[in-house]
Amino acid sequence: MLVPVYDIVNCGKHKRFSANGKLVHNSDKINLQNLRSRGDTTLKQSIRAPKGYVFIDADSSQIEARTLAWIAGQQDVVTAFENREDVYVAMAAKIYDKEEAEISKSDRAIGKMVVLACGYGMGHVKFRSQLKATADVDLPESEVQHIIYTYRESNYKITELWRRTTSLLPSDEMMF
Repeated sequence: MLVPVYDIVNCGKHKRFSANGKLVHNSDKINLQNLRSRGDTTLKQSIRAPKGYVFIDADSSQIEARTLAWIAGQQDVVTAFENREDVYVAMAAKIYDKEEAEISKSDRAIGKMVVLACGYGMGHVKFRSQLKATADVDLPESEVQHIIYTYRESNYKITELWRRTTSLLPSDEMMF
């Protein structure tokens, strides 16, 4: 059964948090999965398991993008993951019409953001807002529209999966 989740603007006493329009955390305690895994990991390294227990830190390596591509039948993306290709670089190459070898670190960051955010149906208005808020990147609306269009054209089976799943919801509960 599909259960739509909406942005929670005034969450009151429940302390709910959302990302990309999906509920990601429902607690006033720290969310360990959101601690940095690279760079300054001082906080993460300070966490110790009580005596007799083990603390396990694991990265499921692009699990959301991998699973979504597989469920949607987006075989080109599934194959790219199987071949250990960098799907974020590949997406950036399509967006910027460049060879993969020409993709810069900042281009890849945009590719990564679009794969992860648009995998859940994010549109250009919200994506532009996310770019500003999380990456301090302010792109013209026309460029952001191009990015979203490129993602949706390149990942048409994922886009079709959104259409199929949202058609099961009452019209007042559309997810995007």
